[in-house]
Amino acid sequence: MGAPGAHPTADPDAFEAYARTLRHPVMADLLQHAEPLTDVSVTHGTANRRHYYERLTPWPEGLVVLGDAVASFNPLYGQGMSAAAQGAVALRELCAAGPAPGFARRAQRAIAKPVDAAWALAVGTDIHFATTTGRTANVADRLLHRYVSRLSRTATGSFHAATALTDVLALRAAPTSLVRPGVLLTALVGPLRPQLDGPQFTPAERKLLRDLEEAGAAGE
Repeated sequence: MGAPGAHPTADPDAFEAYARTLRHPVMADLLQHAEPLTDVSVTHGTANRRHYYERLTPWPEGLVVLGDAVASFNPLYGQGMSAAAQGAVALRELCAAGPAPGFARRAQRAIAKPVDAAWALAVGTDIHFATTTGRTANVADRLLHRYVSRLSRTATGSFHAATALTDVLALRAAPTSLVRPGVLLTALVGPLRPQLDGPQFTPAERKLLRDLEEAGAAGE
C-alpha cells in the first residue's frame, strides 16, 4: 500500500525495488527469494462512501441494508469487513429478540453504530491528504490529528497506549476512548522505551534471514 505520491507499481520486475523504498529492507529481502504465484494487481479505489439509511423516514418494514451497501471505506485501513460483521451481529441480536413493529428501523439504526466508528477513523485520516476531495480539515481536525500522531508515537514504547490505539483501530472500542484521562496522560508522558531502529527478530527469524542471504550468495 502507498500514500499519495508513493504508489506501488504493477510491474512485477519493479515490485522488489519498490519494497526497498520502505523503512527497512527485510520485506524486500524476503521477496527477493520468493516465487510469485500471480501477477501484481493494483487498485486505486480508495474512496469512502456512506448512505445514512437510518435517518430516512419512513423506512419500509422488512428491508435491512448491510455491509458495503451502507458504507464502503478506503481499503487501506482494513475496516470494511469488520464494520459489516459488527452490523451482522447487531442484526442477529435483534432477530433473537423476536419480530416487532418497527423492527427494520431499529435494525438499521443498530447497524449504523459500528459504521459510525469506522467512518470517523477513515475520513478522519483521509481528510489530511492533499488529494482528498470534499470537506477540508478544520482546526479541530488538525489538533486531533496531532494528538493521534503523538499517541501513535507513544504506542511504540507504551503498552497502555498501544492497547488503547489498537482497540480503536480494530473497532473494539469507540474513538472517544482515546481521550479518556488515562490515555491522555499516557500520550502526555510519551513512550516509556527508546525508539527501535529496526524490526525485532527472534533467533529463528534471524537464522532464516541468514540462510536466505547465504542461498542468494551461493546462487550468484
